[in-house]
Amino acid sequence: MSPQNRISSIDIARGIAIVLMIEAHLRFVISIDGITSYSNFFAAPFFTIVAGIGFQMFLSSRERKGLNRKEQFSEALSRASILFGITLLPSLIGGYFFPSIFPEGIAIWSVFQVIAIGYIIGFTLSGLYFAQIASIFIIIIATPIINMMDSNSILTNGIFPVFPFIAYFFAGQLISGFYLNHKLIMKDSRVLTLFAAILAVFASLSILLSQIEFDKVSRGTISYFITITSIQCIIIISMIILVDRMKFKRIFAVFDRLGRIAFSAYYIHFVFILATAWILSQLSISMIPLWMNPALLLILISLLVIIEKLWRRHNYFLGLEWILRTGSVALLRFTHQIIGTKEK
Repeated sequence: MSPQNRISSIDIARGIAIVLMIEAHLRFVISIDGITSYSNFFAAPFFTIVAGIGFQMFLSSRERKGLNRKEQFSEALSRASILFGITLLPSLIGGYFFPSIFPEGIAIWSVFQVIAIGYIIGFTLSGLYFAQIASIFIIIIATPIINMMDSNSILTNGIFPVFPFIAYFFAGQLISGFYLNHKLIMKDSRVLTLFAAILAVFASLSILLSQIEFDKVSRGTISYFITITSIQCIIIISMIILVDRMKFKRIFAVFDRLGRIAFSAYYIHFVFILATAWILSQLSISMIPLWMNPALLLILISLLVIIEKLWRRHNYFLGLEWILRTGSVALLRFTHQIIGTKEK
């Protein structure tokens, strides 16, 4: 997406998810009680929801360009194939060099592999609100049932299993579809503020009524799914009001920049953290001071912001976003040549 066509509120929401992921992964170096665990809990669902929003907007842009359903699916499939393939490689490498962090090797599910699956299945659900809602509830209900029937099921195992995480992708599509198709309602900031307040109350009640423990497994329960999705809605609505409508973009510029290179930033920061953890282990430091956590967080955020600023001049050449964009176009052209279809 070109800079002039980007939606700042979505980039900022994506950037917030990246900051949460950085803090969550800092647990491999030094964690802060509460902050790191909460970041670990919310990071992946937030990122997956925003990915669903972005994918629905991507489909809408292709529809405006006049692409038919077959052409849209070809491009979605191309992006999914490239994203799945590229993100499988770090899992294999990580499983070999860091078996304690990547214990499941090739069978591991990363958040990007779940998103790649979402590109394919989400395409069939695009614009079908009731089907999306039904799919979300079926996935949430089916997850514990599958676990009871087969505790080693590939659908529900891994760091970010397809079930229940793909439900968050569908939730993002639902949010995006509602926004795109109800712009007349959403233009009124007072309506947006009221809607955000209702969601905040709904999320709070969901937390109070839930008796389920706060851990990674609970992200697949209906109570926490509603809570996480509602909080993400509040963040996005707030950004729509403050940034897209009231133009307070400078305040959130750091998140905006991180959101532009979110896919690449994920791997850049992860390599940095693993390298830091390895260096500290080689130095045999028995007690890592707590201040290392916020210090590393600020260093990583600053580094990524600088990288984005410099990289932008070169259209993010060789970044994951660039590979997805150019690779899907090349793969699509290759596919068209094989099946003999005419590319628009």
